Amino acid sequence: MRALAPLLVVVAEERDEGVLAEERRLILEERDERRRAELLAAAVTVASRYFERDFLWDFFREEVKMMRGSSFIEEWIEEGIRKGREEGMREGLQQGLQQGLQQGLQQGLLQARREAIIDVLVTRFDPTYRYLRALEARLERIGDLGTLRELVSLAAQVESLEAFQEHLDALGDQTG
Repeated sequence: MRALAPLLVVVAEERDEGVLAEERRLILEERDERRRAELLAAAVTVASRYFERDFLWDFFREEVKMMRGSSFIEEWIEEGIRKGREEGMREGLQQGLQQGLQQGLQQGLLQARREAIIDVLVTRFDPTYRYLRALEARLERIGDLGTLRELVSLAAQVESLEAFQEHLDALGDQTG
């Protein structure tokens, strides 16, 4: 009796692909398209208690077109789409947060090095306000942590502001 075919997986001693194949074979013998779609949907619904959805989707792939009109399949597809969207948004949010944190950390390190250069030069040479503003603007154009690290060390070792300026000028393209 084909109407009971979707329950075959429930009464079978071993629930495996063979049982599902027998269910499918019996259901596909049904001549009425609408009834066949309903039986397939029922078979998938019952089997979903025993098998993973991905497996069932693959197993009944060819029959899914027949089941499209079934409310179960429509709900299943909608749930899959919803879960996919939620997962995509969650992953995108996590990735965005991680990138934002990394960029924020990078910018914080760059700014800390720039400030260290200024602090060392102010402590050692007491430059004019105008010189400091020009130097700050120039240091803002340097985006490499290694270069800024070298400039901190240089600021602590040079004999004058002019000597620091000459080294900074020698960097050329890195400063703008």
